[in-house]
Amino acid sequence: MIPDVFTSTGPYHLLSYASVTGLTLWHSFVSGPVAFKVLPRPQFGLLQSKLFPIYFLSQSVLNGICLLTTSNRNGRITFAIGLVGGLLNLVIVGPWTSK
Repeated sequence: MIPDVFTSTGPYHLLSYASVTGLTLWHSFVSGPVAFKVLPRPQFGLLQSKLFPIYFLSQSVLNGICLLTTSNRNGRITFAIGLVGGLLNLVIVGPWTSK
């Protein structure tokens, strides 16, 4: 018999929600500001150009998982906005600003 933890969507939702929240808070309030203060501008720009695609892809995937595993209507709207925003940043904004 398979334990409920593997068949239920709850653990996947919790893990992906916690991951996207932690990733966003860390990148926005810790790693980005510290790198901006410590690195010279050219190196900071190079670092961000390498980190942002990974960040936006992670943000999109994790919001997508949250979208698929929630049953709350308002949660679906929120995660759909996060998914679309992450994909737009990954596909359009990121490459445009890295030129």
